[in-house]
Amino acid sequence: MSAVPALRRGSLDQVQVAMDRAADALVDRQQPDGSWHGDYCGPAFLLPTYGAMRLITSHGLAASEREDIRRRLEAMQNEDGGWGLYAGGPSQLYPGVACYAVARMLGSGADAGWIVQARTWIRSQGGAVRSAPWGKFLLAMLGLHPYSGLIPYGAELWLLPSRLPLHPANFWCHSRQVYLPMSYISDCRIQRPTDALTRKIRSEIYLRPYDQISWADHRYDVAPTDSFVPLHRGARSVFGLVGAIQTVLPDRLRNIALDRVRALIALEDEQTNYINLGPVNKILNMIVAWHEDPGGRRFRRHLETIDEYLRHTDSGLDVGGYNSSRLWDTGFSVQALAKCDGRPKLRSAIQSGVDFIARNQIHEDPADGRQNYRFRTKGAWPFSDRRQGWPTADCTAEAVSALADSGIEPASQVDWDAATRILLDWQNPDGGWPTYEPARAGGWLEFMNPACVFDGIVVDYSYPECTASVVAALQKLRPRAAPELQPRIVSALRGARRYLLKTQRVDGSWYGSWGICFTYGTWFGVHGLRTVGVGPAHPAMRYAADFLLSTQLADGGWGETMDSCRQGRYCSSQSGLPVQTAWSILALLDAGYGAHVQINRAVQFLLDRQDAHGTWTQDEYAGVFNRTCAIHYDNYASIFPLWALARVIQIRGKG
Repeated sequence: MSAVPALRRGSLDQVQVAMDRAADALVDRQQPDGSWHGDYCGPAFLLPTYGAMRLITSHGLAASEREDIRRRLEAMQNEDGGWGLYAGGPSQLYPGVACYAVARMLGSGADAGWIVQARTWIRSQGGAVRSAPWGKFLLAMLGLHPYSGLIPYGAELWLLPSRLPLHPANFWCHSRQVYLPMSYISDCRIQRPTDALTRKIRSEIYLRPYDQISWADHRYDVAPTDSFVPLHRGARSVFGLVGAIQTVLPDRLRNIALDRVRALIALEDEQTNYINLGPVNKILNMIVAWHEDPGGRRFRRHLETIDEYLRHTDSGLDVGGYNSSRLWDTGFSVQALAKCDGRPKLRSAIQSGVDFIARNQIHEDPADGRQNYRFRTKGAWPFSDRRQGWPTADCTAEAVSALADSGIEPASQVDWDAATRILLDWQNPDGGWPTYEPARAGGWLEFMNPACVFDGIVVDYSYPECTASVVAALQKLRPRAAPELQPRIVSALRGARRYLLKTQRVDGSWYGSWGICFTYGTWFGVHGLRTVGVGPAHPAMRYAADFLLSTQLADGGWGETMDSCRQGRYCSSQSGLPVQTAWSILALLDAGYGAHVQINRAVQFLLDRQDAHGTWTQDEYAGVFNRTCAIHYDNYASIFPLWALARVIQIRGKG
């Protein structure tokens, strides 16, 4: 490749200065425990779910908290009067009716301007009767919708043999852990008592008088705003069969099913130290615990940990998408800093981060894990911390890579053998890696998706991002692995190579399911292929580089919107974004394009947008889940531009 023109404003020296400032800024964000912990927020449907729980349990809603929730709900409202699944997302009935109902029950007046605007929007969409199923469920808990008008969630399904694909144990863990308490709550008809306010809100959110609505006719009635994944005809048949069985099921069997569900919920609570897998099942499990014993130990334990999900913002109270992203952010931060020079300040920060990661490896499988269908956990790492107890393949892999790249021995013992074994055991038959557990059913089971607003929630699929993270970790684990594991590692890497090549799109990109979107997926896809020995001359690398070079913006950066995730095609933002630009630089470097002139433009973009504190600002979302809900990773704008600049210096410095 021909000589590369110098950067417009100087040389590698200026990149070095920018990198040093960014590294210092990232170190300043480190927490006392050695982790990096930023906001992991954005989903707008979580706050009304939390508010509903407080209203139902009638516990601890001080006037100040009511006001903080109302302020945040108003701040997240769109200009058209509705709410999206995430703050700023397109308005949908499910979050709209949820936010409206909770705001009204927390004291917002019917004549307040923003409430009038919200009510007008809800009614223009056909009223709350057309909400997606999760919205109707929340309304039912608040006494605003009859349970008879819901999809039958069926605690009885948990009595089926688990080898049957329709048994909920075969669902993706987030789905089954949400539908556990949903089935209990709906079967027990847990509901806030009806009062005058309830009746008033009913008249506001429905187009017809409440007692004149034929609820069964609207069970599967979902507005276009909420029908991203329309209810499948087969799912309707299954739900109809469940409903028919419930009408004739003897009370004895019904009680056995409820006891089974209650026991599974209790196991989830205990195994996660009452933190739970995520905010939705945490909140619903709280309602179950309160229903069983309002003043009991389990509900008190839940109250002790709910604050881990709460975030206090300038516009009021918010609910995070997890109890934290500590481990995930720390793994990336350590790797980014390890690419920089070895100044004492950085070495000390890396040491603290390494020690945090080592302390949070899980050294045991969940107690009674087989009883509630848990996959093994020994040797793995979680998204947040080990107390939460749900590890993922990519968090485990990034933890391993951080420890290996740091060049520093952790103070705590790391079980490398257990980490290797669980990563190998996580691999799916298609050669890729999932999130929490190996897939327990084929993609055909996705027809059972009853949420409508999310996609890919029934099966734990393989993902290019998870796969690339794991193969990088396995390569670093090979020198430490026991002899009997070496053939398995070789076989796993071969399978990953086939998977990554197969999932590359015709345009050279990979679809990213956990970041926005094709820049994220393509960085991982290229990195994964490079890790398994695919060189720059391979067509897959050239196609990936061509895709990225063709999507670079005039300002030198890259940027995508959430439309990329929803539409499955590249949708560019109007101007570059620091995080997506960094991902693209890293991908091009891995593809062997470190000397390309367009790298200069991208580096210059980062230099121009670095602020006086050494950081970058990206107000737009960089994270996503289940194709439709964006989420904010607060630390990404501090980690990935630094990482990209450090890699540029590594590669250009050798030239």
